Amino acid sequence: MLLPLLILLAVPVLAARAQSADICSLCHSRLSYRQTEVAPHALWKGSIMAKAAQDPYFLARVRYESNTAGLALDSKCLRCHAPAEPGGAGVNCSACHLLDTDFKVSARRQAFGPHERPFEMPMLHHTGLTPTHSPHILDSALCATCHTVVTHPLGTPEGTEFLEQAPYLEWLASGYSKEQRTCQSCHLPHLDGASYIAHRPPGGPFPPTRPRMPFGRHLFAGANYQVAPLAGADPGRALEQLQRSMTLTATERGPGEIAVTVTNLAGHKLPTAYPSRRLWLHVKAFDSAGALVFESGAFDRTTGELLAGAGFQAHYTFISSPRQVQIYEAEYIDASGRPTLSLVAAAAYRKDNRILPRGFDPAAGQRVLPVGTDSDAAFAAGSHTTRYRLPRSARRVEVEALYQSIKPAHLPPLGSLAALDPTPAVAAKTEIALR
Repeated sequence: MLLPLLILLAVPVLAARAQSADICSLCHSRLSYRQTEVAPHALWKGSIMAKAAQDPYFLARVRYESNTAGLALDSKCLRCHAPAEPGGAGVNCSACHLLDTDFKVSARRQAFGPHERPFEMPMLHHTGLTPTHSPHILDSALCATCHTVVTHPLGTPEGTEFLEQAPYLEWLASGYSKEQRTCQSCHLPHLDGASYIAHRPPGGPFPPTRPRMPFGRHLFAGANYQVAPLAGADPGRALEQLQRSMTLTATERGPGEIAVTVTNLAGHKLPTAYPSRRLWLHVKAFDSAGALVFESGAFDRTTGELLAGAGFQAHYTFISSPRQVQIYEAEYIDASGRPTLSLVAAAAYRKDNRILPRGFDPAAGQRVLPVGTDSDAAFAAGSHTTRYRLPRSARRVEVEALYQSIKPAHLPPLGSLAALDPTPAVAAKTEIALR
């Protein structure tokens, strides 16, 4: 099941066989279930996947990385950001449904789906593709073809590889894979009943067909709420997915001490994948008169940057100063050991304290182990607890888990992206009264 850690999509091959998503929309749009839009094309069109090649942050990043590497990287990046759509619009229907059981592009003019005995004539007539039942379309390994990214760091010997993004491998080492809860179960959640999957172009179901199960809602929701509105995708979808990904609790441990626990409900690290993402704890303590007596994780609402002071924040087990902030993130170093924001220069992790998924098995996840957390016994599979020492006058504590899909520090090298809103999103919050 474990794929080679390489991008498997071949752009020229897939593009030659791909169909425009507009062709698919003839039959896979305008479908409702309990008065809610569920049509695959309609939901996909509002996703960040549909806009993957139009994303202005992605385009700026490609220019920056190409300049850093001294060569054009467009084709490598477009293998996943625009593998199939004519005109390079994004990740369309063909990018997933033309992948065969070996997770390579099918040479058999087939479009794979999860339903047995599909009605072949309409798709064959409109697209030249034969709808074909195959359960591999529900396998997480399908997602791994683009969501496992290996780079070859600048300044390292030929053949050196760096695992730059690995949501699939994180999932593979988690309890979710053992329970057969796939990527699709969260990112394409099934309806709780049966629904028609297609209709005649003029409207109404094809006479031989009936409502089918499973019906995956093609939401493709991640947590990239900052880029979504710039690319024309739905930011609300991203915020909802973010807020489903975790819970936050605070408990009193003794006089002037609390423990804040983040529980990861996702099937991979939190946050995962692209290294510009970070989640941090914003803790505010107030005395009996309501005056603020302690704050860790304060931020500038104009810039979105932390006010704790510039510089690297290590992983903490215990926080007693406002200048200390618990930030869950991945930070890279290059081949010479210097911090870097470049994906092509990154050769190792300086820090990776992103919260592990539930049931994470270190033996199965050797390539995705955390970095910088070895001395923290509270850094466990599925959750992490940070202790805070507060002034004795504290009587009430508010805690927020704040998230950015693009750290402000990642923006200056890329040039101006003034339209990007730096305001962090509230992933979860809680409060506690102290004795």
